[in-house]
Amino acid sequence: MATTTSISHNRLDVFALFGQMIAHLRVSLAQWRAFRRTYDELNTMSDAELDDLDMRRCDLRDIAWRAVRGQ
Repeated sequence: MATTTSISHNRLDVFALFGQMIAHLRVSLAQWRAFRRTYDELNTMSDAELDDLDMRRCDLRDIAWRAVRGQ
């Protein structure tokens, strides 16, 4: 009977791990979409507009990721 209990717990652990992986995937996908929206919006700005905001085009990816991750 101890073996049955152990197997049941292992199955639950696998399902819990799978659920955590799915949750992480959803968060990552949402972050990626937010990054793309932010990056695309910044990238449509002219060099003069970026300069007004003290941004350089080569830094847009880092700026977009920091905005998405709240850094």
